[in-house]
Amino acid sequence: MIDIDEWSPHLTPRNSFYELKGLVSSGGRVADGREQRVQDDVGFWRHSQTYAIRNRAQALAYRAMLTRLRAGEAILAKVFDAYGPPTTGTVAEPSASLTAAADLRATTVSISTFGLILQPGIAFSIGHRLHRITKVVFHTPGGTAAWNGSAPWDGSAPWIGQPAAGPDLWTVNIQPPLRQDLAAGTNVDFFNLQCLCVIEDVTSGDIDLDLGFFADPTLSLIETI
Repeated sequence: MIDIDEWSPHLTPRNSFYELKGLVSSGGRVADGREQRVQDDVGFWRHSQTYAIRNRAQALAYRAMLTRLRAGEAILAKVFDAYGPPTTGTVAEPSASLTAAADLRATTVSISTFGLILQPGIAFSIGHRLHRITKVVFHTPGGTAAWNGSAPWDGSAPWIGQPAAGPDLWTVNIQPPLRQDLAAGTNVDFFNLQCLCVIEDVTSGDIDLDLGFFADPTLSLIETI
């Protein structure tokens, strides 16, 4: 498997597109213009990136990556999205995890977050898999934990002026369905999006160097299961 970090010092996409495809297939149109459609709840991600090739290191890195993709290797592609979840600023490092176990093909999951606001349309990764929130079903704001008056006093512990705040609890609908069974506590990543992909068409992605030096090739990838 190709890890894009191998070439990240050289290859930075100018633009990035990702969208869920294959949710609907057509049975064709009849004479009156109507079309029979078959809904598929699985789908797959199509992901494309355009790279600016301006020097030797960038050209060689792109050529090596493209050659390995055409030879059949999968790539753990980074997905760039400027519209991630807003942060509340109440915690230094926002985080999220599954509140409860979730089964293969589940389209509803429970997530606990610290310092994050979840909204429909926001994407996240679990492992090598990419998903998108389609609906926020339920949200319980994080509260401040109550003092436990029955706990023994620990004079060696640092004094904290107030109890720590609890996490926000969310129930959200997602697409595509989960690709595997997941345990409670599994990390949910809203900032380092990634998706396991293969090249969409082995004839695409050619690097046509202008004057032998410059190019802007587009690499098209599709999710592999």
